[in-house]
Amino acid sequence: MTDKKILLALSSKSTGRGIIRFMNGFVAGDNVRIRLCILDDEPGEEMAHEEILDDISSICFSKSIPLRIDHLVNGSQDRLFSMAAFSDLLVVEKAVLQLLAIGFDFPANSCASIAVPEEFNSISNILLITDGSRQSIQGVKQFFQIFPKLTGNPDVNWLSIESGEKNLSSEEERLLLDYLQQYSENVGVLKVEEPITGKLLKPIRYDDHTIVVSNINYLLSKYGEDAAFKPFFDNQSTLFFPAMTA
Repeated sequence: MTDKKILLALSSKSTGRGIIRFMNGFVAGDNVRIRLCILDDEPGEEMAHEEILDDISSICFSKSIPLRIDHLVNGSQDRLFSMAAFSDLLVVEKAVLQLLAIGFDFPANSCASIAVPEEFNSISNILLITDGSRQSIQGVKQFFQIFPKLTGNPDVNWLSIESGEKNLSSEEERLLLDYLQQYSENVGVLKVEEPITGKLLKPIRYDDHTIVVSNINYLLSKYGEDAAFKPFFDNQSTLFFPAMTA
């Protein structure tokens, strides 16, 4: 990871452990800068984050990464969203997803975002979800541009959802498969047609070593309440939401 401006967001609902583990494993490289935002409901709550701040400061110092810390009080998410527009990656813990309205508001559209579970682990499985649109393919490319070299040659599983409205052509499927094979020797493909059921998705692997890469607007709008997709939003897997252009 090089030439990246990373925005971290902590709130009173997050422990910070997931973000610290993410930083230890993934944040390094040349010309990386970090801005940490503490989202506090009341003035003075920042003291609850003192130990976390020390840990993040120590990691940045050991990796020679510049660190800036901002305290945002009384629901000033708009300022965070403005910062996200000028960042390359927003990192939050999954516990604060609802607070930030990611997927329905500014961050998911203007900045690639990653939501890590509290017990974040190393990544050995990448689950890509596409819907046949060029935007979903763009999201896949964004992920690998931000994380071009994940250690351990992780498995890549591509879930292609066909709706009958917009599907990839055979040539486009071959092109995407060729693109994915640049990043992993182990690429699996599962094509399913709507309506989606848990039985159709049963072959898919997801656990605490999985990162799910998809347009969250699409997933939540179509499958947010669907039991078949519930495991993708649970506390085990990490979620990556690409920035989307209009």
